[in-house]
Amino acid sequence: MTHLPKLAFSLVACSLIAGVAQAQNIQINRDNKTIAISTTDEATTTADIAAITIGFEVYGLDSQTAAADGGKLSHAILEALRKTGVEDKTIESSGQGVERNKDFDEKEKPEQRAREQFVLRQSWEVSVSPQLAGEAIRAAIAAGANKSGAIDWRLADRKALQAKAAKMLSSKPVKLQQEWPKGCTSSLAH
Repeated sequence: MTHLPKLAFSLVACSLIAGVAQAQNIQINRDNKTIAISTTDEATTTADIAAITIGFEVYGLDSQTAAADGGKLSHAILEALRKTGVEDKTIESSGQGVERNKDFDEKEKPEQRAREQFVLRQSWEVSVSPQLAGEAIRAAIAAGANKSGAIDWRLADRKALQAKAAKMLSSKPVKLQQEWPKGCTSSLAH
């Protein structure tokens, strides 16, 4: 079973004034019998989009070799994603470039360094259903994506969650206003 994170949206501060006073100008003195009540609420829902990072690094003796090998690897990864059901419209390139390699491991032999003079880096953000995320990552890694796996959980309709929170929040002050007097058993004196 896939564990999906819950996304939350909080709406803060809905003020209720029990009495006849303006919330913007509450004066505290012995003649003012106003009580201000503030409330917050939270609505949560399960994420319905998994934005996964798929990428790779490939090294070459020169920039042309790195680019050629990277092109082949790029096509293999994209084909693997398509076979899992990922649609092209959900794949967005987030970076690609060839540069001289400056990060060598101290333990590497000169022959190894000579073969890794240039590096091509390619990455994509792939938006899929949460149920497909794991399969897409596994397929991409099997095809050679050696820099993959980060997932950003999102909502397709964030406004619906905001509306849910607003509805929950708007009903709270009325309930508080109705329930509060029932809990007051003592009288307030001047």
